[in-house]
Amino acid sequence: MNALNSNLRDAVVANNLGGVPVVGNASIQTTKAWSVAAGFRHFWTPALRSSIFGAYSDINQPAAGVGLSDIKYWNVGVNTIWSPVRNLDLGLEVVYHNINARTQAGGVPAITGGGVARGQEGAWVGTFRVQRNF
Repeated sequence: MNALNSNLRDAVVANNLGGVPVVGNASIQTTKAWSVAAGFRHFWTPALRSSIFGAYSDINQPAAGVGLSDIKYWNVGVNTIWSPVRNLDLGLEVVYHNINARTQAGGVPAITGGGVARGQEGAWVGTFRVQRNF
């Protein structure tokens, strides 16, 4: 892949009608995105530790990106890990995920990323982990 293709794959050409470029002042508008994440770990004892963590992402599509979705995603979670012996971790983690997808017109997109979007969706995920390090 050359440099031009890699830069244009995430861009939208503003003056493009039905796949036919318009001659004139065409411009390229790129997707704007940012995210932030943070976490904190506390050791209750040398063998027992807990963490709390979270993240937020905001993806804004250009106005010319008809059918593209603006996405806001966040998650927050907690975990506790017990290490009863050296190189063995037993852990429990719970995380809540939330995603909100909107089209440029403010409506809910019909299809996003190959699946049907319903505007705002949330999900709880729980994990029990047994990890042995060698």
